[in-house]
Amino acid sequence: LGEREQAETTAEGLEAACGVERGERLSLARECMCQRWYGAPGLRAHCLSSTFAAFVPVPPALVEALLSDRIFVTDDSAFPRYEVDESDLDNGDEKLQADDGDDVEDSDKEERHPLNASDFPEFEQQVRGALDSLPEGTAAFPKLNWSAPSDAVWMSHDNTLRITSPSQLLLLLKSSDRIVHDLELCKELNEQPVVVLKRFYAQLQPSMEFRCAVRQRRLLCCSQRHPESCFKFLSRMKPRIAQAMADFFAAAPLAEAIPLTDYILDVYLTKSLQVKIMDVSPLTGSANLPLYTWGEIETLSDRAVAGTLALPEVRVIESEAAKRPDPGMYNRVPYDLVDASSGSAIDTLCQRLEQEQREEEEAAAAKKQ
Repeated sequence: LGEREQAETTAEGLEAACGVERGERLSLARECMCQRWYGAPGLRAHCLSSTFAAFVPVPPALVEALLSDRIFVTDDSAFPRYEVDESDLDNGDEKLQADDGDDVEDSDKEERHPLNASDFPEFEQQVRGALDSLPEGTAAFPKLNWSAPSDAVWMSHDNTLRITSPSQLLLLLKSSDRIVHDLELCKELNEQPVVVLKRFYAQLQPSMEFRCAVRQRRLLCCSQRHPESCFKFLSRMKPRIAQAMADFFAAAPLAEAIPLTDYILDVYLTKSLQVKIMDVSPLTGSANLPLYTWGEIETLSDRAVAGTLALPEVRVIESEAAKRPDPGMYNRVPYDLVDASSGSAIDTLCQRLEQEQREEEEAAAAKKQ
């Protein structure tokens, strides 16, 4: 879901947070698919990547491959290639390979077959065609129906979601749990998974990204999108930001393009304070609003209904002490590293075993004395 938490569209997230029924939950998710709102009449001009977007259907065979345990091996020259010398295998490894049964090898043959872009020639051709249509020297930013593979950015060679080839795209898709979430949700909704390729903007400033809450079609508040950073100049700009957001909300055809009454807008402010839409998601009790609680959203909604909220409220991080951890960082390392970190269950078990071993050694030493 772009840079959003996946809980916004999962069954558990919506139903536990605000009692949303299954049918309504699926309806909310369906209306927030990128291909629904991005192509709405009049709204595309207000989107960040208004000049280029390609929608490439994901074939069923690729969906199954992305959901399977098959590994991805790139065949693209943009990545380094490594060859393994069989002579480097020690005798133990060779013996282990020799002892493997033929039946097991045959049954695992499909799973061991590496996955690469050339396995899906039609999909690869469509992606290459979209990338070739970009202006020379530019790249694309990928996402699926709802989510970008931001949790797999650590797999990228430049630590971004910038892609210039089908192999780079598949590497990110295969490495992302967010993409798995989207694929499974597409199955539940009986929707076609689609890769959305937009133009990649390297010069975007995180300080100018905001998350806005809309309830009953009223713009309530705008929150700094990256609370892990303090941009001191934003404090002086809050009145101008509030006015720019209000002007945009009044002028853009949001009611016609987005059928939801309650939703979140992720937006970007340009140097001239023009507002550009980055993403849309449901506004629910599980929504990730960095600097607001659900109770504060309800209070602002009451003020808007009463007519006492003239402009949307704007909140930013105004001091270094007010910074908050980046929730996205929890999704950018392998689970194995998290599980083995200090305080985890594995770490606690290891400490307990070490303590028991020390106690046994001390008891044995005491007996000898």
